Amino acid sequence: MKKYKISFVFILLLLILSKCTLEQNSNKNITSEIIKYQKTIAGGCNNDNNVKSYNEDKDTIVFGINNDTLDIFVGKNYICCALFASETKISNDSIILFIKDTCKDNSICYCKCNCYYTWNFIFTNFEKRKYCYKILLYDGLQDSVITFREGIFEINK
Repeated sequence: MKKYKISFVFILLLLILSKCTLEQNSNKNITSEIIKYQKTIAGGCNNDNNVKSYNEDKDTIVFGINNDTLDIFVGKNYICCALFASETKISNDSIILFIKDTCKDNSICYCKCNCYYTWNFIFTNFEKRKYCYKILLYDGLQDSVITFREGIFEINK
């Protein structure tokens, strides 16, 4: 049932973000170049077997460009020992980053502390233009999908 709920929310969000695409491109020619997802690099408390309570950093999103690579850095404070999976969906100029807490039984997965988890979402084939983005977090403790951040960023170089 949870898979269907998450899939439904994902489809609904794609439809909403497609509206953003139409509004931004109403007076522009859409090119054949579509941004391409390459990989996600998990860091921070991800895959850390020696978890201790870390100093909390602020929840963060940073957009960086290095040559032909776009790096969307996401940092999130969350309960220690959580296991995550990530997905990326791209539709025209809209990017959806989905971070999912995969713990099924909170007594086994979670520790009694907070940690700062990070993800670097790497993209290529981007253009000088505006992109809509939405970062979604499936919170296993609440059994719900929350919008972590959303907005528009512009690439000028």
